[in-house]
Amino acid sequence: MTEHVLRKFGEDKRVFSEFVAGVHNLQTYVGDIADQHKREAELGKKFLNHPLRPIREWAQIEILDSEVQANFWKEWEEEQNIE
Repeated sequence: MTEHVLRKFGEDKRVFSEFVAGVHNLQTYVGDIADQHKREAELGKKFLNHPLRPIREWAQIEILDSEVQANFWKEWEEEQNIE
């Protein structure tokens, strides 16, 4: 369904923005948050060669954001001495 919508409307900036914003909507992280974000970046890498440009662009955003978030949470855990 998502691929169909993005194929038809993915060039629309609002549709694309809503897609990107909705991927992790209402998602909750528990446990090793940094590791979870690292796994999200790895998942995003699998879509870098997708035939649809909006999905490739989402993948780039997902990887960058996930890596930034992983680093933030790793540093936060180190500061808090959480193991």
